[in-house]
Amino acid sequence: MIFYLILAIISGFCMAFQSPTNATLSRYIGNLQATCVSFGGGAICLAILMIFIGTGDLSNVAETSWWELLGGVYGVCIVLAITFAMPRLGAALTSTILMLGQISMGAVIDTFGLMQMEALPLAPGRVAGCFLVLIGIILVYKGKKQQEADKTYNRQTIVVAVCTFLAGISGAIQSPTNTALAEHVGKLEASFISFITGFAFILVITLIATKGHLLTGKKEGIEWWMLIGGTYGAAVVFINIVSIPHLGAAVLLIATMLGQLSGGTLVDSFGLLRASKIKMNTWRCVGILIIAIGVIFVAMAKM
Repeated sequence: MIFYLILAIISGFCMAFQSPTNATLSRYIGNLQATCVSFGGGAICLAILMIFIGTGDLSNVAETSWWELLGGVYGVCIVLAITFAMPRLGAALTSTILMLGQISMGAVIDTFGLMQMEALPLAPGRVAGCFLVLIGIILVYKGKKQQEADKTYNRQTIVVAVCTFLAGISGAIQSPTNTALAEHVGKLEASFISFITGFAFILVITLIATKGHLLTGKKEGIEWWMLIGGTYGAAVVFINIVSIPHLGAAVLLIATMLGQLSGGTLVDSFGLLRASKIKMNTWRCVGILIIAIGVIFVAMAKM
């Protein structure tokens, strides 16, 4: 079990590293184009995995409902929002606001049994966990604000934070959507369909927005590591598929979110992947600790 727990934490780190990778690439080629690269690369990785270890059947996609094919659309919303938010909020704050959206919408889906999910009573622990995550986010933001001299930062942050929260909601909706699809075609196959539909969706948007001039922006200075954002996403999908039978959904949630939070903190503290360097202080440390406790409360409530 320890081996799979470590894998799940690595999955969370991959999620934290994907954000600054895509954000850095977007400085050179644009947000839309960077999202295209991310989904295209992820689709290629999943296609290779599917060929060698896939056990499902893509032909069963004809039996699915239309809404089960929208996982990739939700994924595009997530990646676009994170790519835009990361340079403005930092990796740790972006990750925590995203988690709040995921946890909040996940609680709504579980409580009302939406999207073919089993209905679960709204446990007090889950409410307390969401509240703790919210308090932690406020403290992490306060710690970051102390290092900002720009007086307009507060207004800008509200808009960006709301968009990131909505992206978290999309993430919560994406999971049951892909789960429903996986029942028809298989887990890896459902992940591949999600990535390939997301790639098609963002490609059309990008072509329309750029009037057919997809390859715009400067190409000089782009390094290989900026092009593997989709690989992180594919790794997350693969690790979750491997780990969930051994850990269960609740423990997997704890491990991945703690890994995501830890990875985001490392990115901020050391300015990894060309992200803005944000030093740790008391407010941020306390906020991150409270968020970790809140995530554990939410996960334990689902056990």
